[in-house]
Amino acid sequence: MNTILQDIIEHHIWANDTLLAFCEKLTPDQLALTVPGTFGTVEETLVHVAANEEAYLHGLAELGVGDEMRATIFDGDVPRELAVVRPVLVKTADAWRRIVTEWPQNDVKEFPGEGKVERLPISVVVTQVIDHGTEHRTHIRTILATHGVARPVDEGTTEPNIDGWAWNDARATAS
Repeated sequence: MNTILQDIIEHHIWANDTLLAFCEKLTPDQLALTVPGTFGTVEETLVHVAANEEAYLHGLAELGVGDEMRATIFDGDVPRELAVVRPVLVKTADAWRRIVTEWPQNDVKEFPGEGKVERLPISVVVTQVIDHGTEHRTHIRTILATHGVARPVDEGTTEPNIDGWAWNDARATAS
């Protein structure tokens, strides 16, 4: 069975992977690019996305949702550089797939944070990871386009194109 949420997670995973594959071909100078209004450099932003993927999953695992997930980047166990992003995103992709498959009932859990405990459905964390990833992938694409690294595909779209239409095309091609 393939649910809407499973497809949304698959797009999120594909978009992370597609953008990372593009960025893995960039030079160190290109990875160091940034523009005002974005998170940081291309490399810092990719690492930030991967670190937060781990952190969100670590938080869910502590609440009994999914498998144990160590937040290796936040814990400082791995360097904050592009080379660590792919293995982290492979690990977190598998975990997100399990979460949306094994927890479709969207249990309400007690999430501790900032001096209080909130009762929230698991979907809030899943929504946050998707929103967070989308925002920072947009930052990276903005940086690349501003500096002429990414090429225009069509009006309003810059390569790498990671929107829902491109994901659907990639799925069709892969089938």
